[in-house]
Amino acid sequence: GTLLVDNGSTFTLEQKGALTIGTNASFLVNTAGTAKAHLLNLYGNVENNGTLNLNPGSGKYADIYFKGTTNQTFAGTGTTKLNRVYVDKGTNQTPLVDVTADQFTMNTSTGQALFINNGTIRFSGASLNLTLTTNTTFSIPATGCLSVNGSTVTMGSAADNGADLLLSGKLEVRAGTMNIGAAANNTHNDIEYATAGTPEVAVTGGTLNVNGQIRRSTTIATGNLTYRQTGGDVYIYGKNRDANQIKRALLEVLNTGSFITSGGNLRLVQGVTSGETNNTFGELYLNPATSTVTGGTIVTGTSATGATTNYFN
Repeated sequence: GTLLVDNGSTFTLEQKGALTIGTNASFLVNTAGTAKAHLLNLYGNVENNGTLNLNPGSGKYADIYFKGTTNQTFAGTGTTKLNRVYVDKGTNQTPLVDVTADQFTMNTSTGQALFINNGTIRFSGASLNLTLTTNTTFSIPATGCLSVNGSTVTMGSAADNGADLLLSGKLEVRAGTMNIGAAANNTHNDIEYATAGTPEVAVTGGTLNVNGQIRRSTTIATGNLTYRQTGGDVYIYGKNRDANQIKRALLEVLNTGSFITSGGNLRLVQGVTSGETNNTFGELYLNPATSTVTGGTIVTGTSATGATTNYFN
């Protein structure tokens, strides 16, 4: 059967338990009528083996909030087409939403489809290829975490230098691929970490690609990052830097930050040209308050390094 959300009035669903959509079932927003701000507040697990379409077109939609303090999964073999998704679980990074579904899309037509307020959202679908933003910044607050565990996730799919990740919380790559900027774009999409909060990049497997840099703001000297790597590959490309960005290293861990590595590969791809005015500390600036290094490899230059952009110090 079909549950059809009409647009005659605003619809809000408070789903305290599990939400299950069977193989021959559909949960849809109607394309007729005047668009309303429909809302689904979900506290339990979701399993979709049919059709869930909350972004049917014609400007009609329903947004989803993942709520509560207990862990949730979003699973199933059905087709999931969402509008905007908000993660607002508890008051810290501990509560988890684990998306194991492979057919899962969100609406990026307004620039950003996912918003993290509190808690962790993890993308674990092995065949899932998901875009979170097109040309806007994406923020992870101190109480939030974005985790990639087998999927391919991209921020900044459009050719826009402003599509950065503003990090006050945690970015985690366990398996799969996390892209900060699309690989085909010559755009400077950064991970810019904050002075406040607890900014952390943690890579235990998979691949983290950063079109730009992992750095502080270009306007202040403060900023504290915890960088952890036990496996996987991190590529920092340093594409298309402006005069202010050249004054920052490709990777910076300093002030009260921490640098902790025991495995994996950290690859610095594009340095500067001989004619460019760079900084006084090179493309790898490690001067944290604490550090523990027991393994891992740092590589300057790859097959993608330009013939002239090969100055790293």
